[in-house]
Amino acid sequence: LPPDLVRPRRAAPRTRGPAHAVAMAGRQTGVYPLPSPGGWHLLGTALEAVYDPHRAPPFLLEPGDHVRFEPSEGATPADPAPLDLLPDDPERPALRVLRAGLLDLIVDAGRFRAGRYGLARSGPLDARSAALANQAVGNAFDEPLLEINVRGPELEALRDVVVAFAGWGVRPERADGPVPTFESFRLRTGQAIRFPPGPHGARGYLAIAGGLASGRFLESASVDLRGRIGRPLTDGDVLGLATDRIARPGFGFQPPQRIVPGDHATLRVAPGPQANEAALAALTSGPYRVSFGDRMGLRLHGPPVPGGDVLSEATSLGGIQIASGGDPIVLLHDRGSIGGYAKPAVVLPADLPRLAQLRPGDTVRFVRAPSRLRPVDVVDVGRSF
Repeated sequence: LPPDLVRPRRAAPRTRGPAHAVAMAGRQTGVYPLPSPGGWHLLGTALEAVYDPHRAPPFLLEPGDHVRFEPSEGATPADPAPLDLLPDDPERPALRVLRAGLLDLIVDAGRFRAGRYGLARSGPLDARSAALANQAVGNAFDEPLLEINVRGPELEALRDVVVAFAGWGVRPERADGPVPTFESFRLRTGQAIRFPPGPHGARGYLAIAGGLASGRFLESASVDLRGRIGRPLTDGDVLGLATDRIARPGFGFQPPQRIVPGDHATLRVAPGPQANEAALAALTSGPYRVSFGDRMGLRLHGPPVPGGDVLSEATSLGGIQIASGGDPIVLLHDRGSIGGYAKPAVVLPADLPRLAQLRPGDTVRFVRAPSRLRPVDVVDVGRSF
């Protein structure tokens, strides 16, 4: 933008901006394809949708295109409708949803390289637990499975199946009592399983031998609620098997002790794109309390950290974003693909599974990672199993 149009971003991002809004911040301008958080100043409305998952191609614009805005009048386009990925009539029905949970999502390893279009990576927030659940039933690590958040569904088996639950946040149980976690077990035809809340953690993963049948968008079955791809489970849904696969119960893994959740977490951070000594010292000076959390990120409250506006740039998984208000926001899988606030630090990839299990009210302390890191600390867990 020309210098006389430059304005700083809002001190705190608005929690929801309207779809199709034309906005500007700093030296940049753009269009909000969907309702989403953001700290840009709203100027007007685009009269053509720049994104619609039902359209071919879904994206009106691609990197490298030139855009000119012209004043006009007309009706605001409708918000893009969600694209349902669940088969209406699965070939191998396996589980019926008797009662949906708080947020039950089908995920696989994620939608890689979608950020160049503005889409989230999505996929499991706790990729290690998801991979262990799939491994326990003999699936590939990236087979579609169910992510269960805080309070899970009640499911009825429509055939004999072998399943495994890995993670925390809920306590799976059948009518005959609790079932093992991080270990495969059998559900007989007609048996029901439910997932009441547990004392610690936020989410876990239910894998079924053969994987869950689902459609794909950009080569992934992962639900992306912000991108209108897929949807949470609802009462009466029927989940099918992707393939028939024989698996035996009683096979599993134990998670590393250091990622078992509790009320307090210590997370290692490395310098981020806008690292400076003042911000890193403030960030590691004391504990933070989780004030809000979802699949986009965690808002923390504690010692203020120097931050503010930067030129919008790609956001990293685990990046710690600081608006001018000083409260950190840790970015997770459904974050916006670009952001214009300082990111002085990033959580090590190996600690992301622990981060994904934090609840509002939990406390977090950040410590600086050693200058020489082991490969296991920096590997992308979502692609490594």
